[in-house]
Amino acid sequence: MKDQLARAPALLERNPTFRRYLLVRVLLNMTRLAEPFYPILALDILEAPASMVGLYLSAMTLASILSNLLWQRVERARGVYFLLQISSLLTALTPLLAAVLPWLMRWVGFTVEQRGLLPAYLFTGVFLLAGGSESGRAIGLLALLLDVAPDEERASYIGLVNTVLGVVSFLPILAGAIIDWIGFEPIFFTAAGLLLLGYLSTLGWKPADEST
Repeated sequence: MKDQLARAPALLERNPTFRRYLLVRVLLNMTRLAEPFYPILALDILEAPASMVGLYLSAMTLASILSNLLWQRVERARGVYFLLQISSLLTALTPLLAAVLPWLMRWVGFTVEQRGLLPAYLFTGVFLLAGGSESGRAIGLLALLLDVAPDEERASYIGLVNTVLGVVSFLPILAGAIIDWIGFEPIFFTAAGLLLLGYLSTLGWKPADEST
């Protein structure tokens, strides 16, 4: 472990493409800031019944599985870099939709009290978008890691990425600690801003054999 950590700066220094990949990976992982709180927002703000949580999570899982069929077509037609760009953009839009949709529904009087469970069902769109974009993001990021990591050092590259993401994985704990003070919207907008930076970082990215 000590030897691997000592090699990390050298891996980043001599491979600028990997540095960019790691930056994109960290920024896109900011979805963890908002995603765990989507069901809680539906319960607290939309006043959806607790029974809806199962539907939301099922919709997210189903979207993640079925969207693979779409992402496969996108990858074949436009390549993995385009796939990552599209899925990253959708990822950035998800917390924005989660923040804006309940406010918009309340503003027009489209509430559970007046419309029954229809607003709660409409919020399922957030989970469909989250599941679908997550699937495309996972396919693109894995393929790119295999592309930027030299064969003989692939294990070291993967280990470094997982170590950095392990640190980032504590962010939902921080968000959960402060969300009662500042509300859902600041957390969601912060996540969306960081995810948008991740999306912008993917633009203009070309495969290694095309970048010269």
